[in-house]
Amino acid sequence: MKGASDDATAARAAGTQALYIGAPDGRHLRGRERTMANVAETAETQELTAKVDALKRDIAEVASLARNKVVNGTTQWAKEHPGAAIGVVAGLAGAVGFALGLLVGRGRG
Repeated sequence: MKGASDDATAARAAGTQALYIGAPDGRHLRGRERTMANVAETAETQELTAKVDALKRDIAEVASLARNKVVNGTTQWAKEHPGAAIGVVAGLAGAVGFALGLLVGRGRG
């Protein structure tokens, strides 16, 4: 009479044989599964790399447009309001001069 342990042993043996079916050179199918997983990961990595590259290009384009808008907008504003532009430049120059004077004065004291 056949026992439960005999069934378990037979199932393990059948499972082991099933792993080797269709595997030339006696290679284990689990190795093939790992290889397939590596290929899938490589494909996913390449896809993600392509998406990151596209995102980098988009960000560079947006940054370039923003920079151009700021420069052109400032230039246009200065052309439209020359008196105010001179006042802003004078104010900035005074603030920078004052800050430098404080720094130099503290260095001597």
